[in-house]
Amino acid sequence: MITGSWISQVIVVIWLMNIGKISVIDPLTEEDSGNYTCIITSRGMTSSYTTTLDVLVPPVWKLMPIDLDTVSGDNVVLNCQGSGQPPPIVKWHKTTSQNSDFIPVTTQVQLNGSLVLNEISKEDEGMYRCNISNGIGTPLVKSVIIRVIGTNVDIRSFSDLSNLVIDPLTEEDTGNYTCVVNARGMTTSYTTTLTVLVPPSWSNVPHDTDALNGDPVILNCKGSGTPKPSITWSRTHGENMDFTILSSSNDLNILSNGSLHFNSISKKR
Repeated sequence: MITGSWISQVIVVIWLMNIGKISVIDPLTEEDSGNYTCIITSRGMTSSYTTTLDVLVPPVWKLMPIDLDTVSGDNVVLNCQGSGQPPPIVKWHKTTSQNSDFIPVTTQVQLNGSLVLNEISKEDEGMYRCNISNGIGTPLVKSVIIRVIGTNVDIRSFSDLSNLVIDPLTEEDTGNYTCVVNARGMTTSYTTTLTVLVPPSWSNVPHDTDALNGDPVILNCKGSGTPKPSITWSRTHGENMDFTILSSSNDLNILSNGSLHFNSISKKR
């Protein structure tokens, strides 16, 4: 007679004729991972076989990153940690605007998946995306926004008032500012918008261009500033030094980005 037994914390052991005992674990959990040994005894002899059970588990959050406002020069840690089986891999990506692609961030990622930004600066500002995956189930994805306040902000408090001084003022200081007042257990607040006016500066300068008769030609002209600058094209011809303002016609178009587009250039142009 052959007898057999499993050495493990199984839930159900089923005896099947001509097959032997089968261990059934239902429901299966991560804690059921481990080594399982089957021992067979027959006519005073014993044999055993050990097998390993690895329970695959999709990633779950341990520490999730959050939006953060910080001061330039601070050291910042963005947590992003998960667990699963096999152990998940954490990847970070960053973008600086909604119209830009996410680019990988690798140099400051710790072994536990957290992202460390030492002596943070305005260049570190943007949206950061954390991705946790192990090939099982659906990856965990979380995007957060990091805002960096410059060191040019000074709060001067007195007995009856508080002043916020920004010196020097830069374009990045544009935004909403909220003052919160607490008195005798009551709280009130007021939010105001600061718009920093910035004179126009060149983003794309037009250049002298040689073209063949009949070719399409684009002259670039782009600038930035606050408020958004308007772009006007003017033209002079021959010895007459008086400039004439151009407008869109059948021969040329002034594009929305400010560039001047000739459909078919000619000598008269």
